[in-house]
Amino acid sequence: MKLVFFLILINTFLFSNVNTCKVDKKILYAILLNEGLSGNKTYSYIISFNNDDDAKRVQKTQLKSFFINNRVLDCKNEKLCSLIVRNLDKAGITNLDLGAFQINYKFHSLPVSNYFDINKSYLYACSFVEENIKKFGYNWYAIASYHSQTPYYNQKYQKNLIANYKKIVNYDE
Repeated sequence: MKLVFFLILINTFLFSNVNTCKVDKKILYAILLNEGLSGNKTYSYIISFNNDDDAKRVQKTQLKSFFINNRVLDCKNEKLCSLIVRNLDKAGITNLDLGAFQINYKFHSLPVSNYFDINKSYLYACSFVEENIKKFGYNWYAIASYHSQTPYYNQKYQKNLIANYKKIVNYDE
């Protein structure tokens, strides 16, 4: 039932972008299932810390109440998210995964607000997957390179990605 609601919701959000993305939208949905916030996969206002020490440091500030677990902060809206990211950047904290697609701020240069806009982050995620497919061919390694090209992490991501993709494909049948 949750998957049905998710697919309806995601089609509503991303319908306008389907024609501009050449990657099968089910692949992008599977990535979103892998990356998105548990319980609300299309929720865009999240900042995830990839370094535990950075997260602990921030938890000692006035942002403590925004944390929903030990590494994820709910920044509530695009404007506040952008302000928080700019301040984290000034403090030297840049290894962050941002928005519903958890795009890494350190390695991907976008206008800050784009990370938190579901349509803009969808298009960026699509273009990044397209680049990986051009480099590595149309295969699970290329698609899982969205997360990592390191073999161990790529394989682990592939396993979850394929499982999520099968859920989506089986739902459509």
